[in-house]
Amino acid sequence: MISYYKKYKDKDNIFKKISTKTDIICYHNNKKAQRLCFYEKDKNNNIEKYFVNENMFNWEVKVYLYLIDKNIVSLASSEKQKIIYSTNDKTPLFDILKNDDKNSKNILNNLFSFINKFKKIDFIHGNLHLYNIFVDKENMFTLIDFSYSSFKGKCTNLFHDKYDNFNKNLIDFYTLYIELKEFYINDNKTLLYLENLLNDLI
Repeated sequence: MISYYKKYKDKDNIFKKISTKTDIICYHNNKKAQRLCFYEKDKNNNIEKYFVNENMFNWEVKVYLYLIDKNIVSLASSEKQKIIYSTNDKTPLFDILKNDDKNSKNILNNLFSFINKFKKIDFIHGNLHLYNIFVDKENMFTLIDFSYSSFKGKCTNLFHDKYDNFNKNLIDFYTLYIELKEFYINDNKTLLYLENLLNDLI
């Protein structure tokens, strides 16, 4: 996969040769990435994120290093314009919600308490969805994917272009709410609970 970056100059060409090492998690992350990067699984079932742009890669590493001691992310490694996220022992939020619907209120409470912590460390993820939030064996939340992130007032043009006229304190609540609203579209009771929970937080 690394050779793709050496062989192709045009970012569109990179994605003409799609890896077979993708699954539903990688599929959804690739869909959200808008052809700016590519996700696949390595031999240990961890998620690898390949970057088209070196500056984006450097930015994501910088965000990760800022977050590593703040109980937001798990261990990761990097090499030659890719980041390997340690996700092989973690479950995406989508699967947690799908398989534990009886405990949805408790999960949502814990989830938004986790997101609410971002304000204290001056961090905005910028692209939260149900496949880049994971839960570990201790039921702790962890994140991947920081191309759209901002911290301590620093961000990239991607963040500016997407959220220039948006209330920065509400970005992560809003993006996650849109995802959850679609997930619970046929569950009016949980939707009402979700809306009340958000109103209490914001």
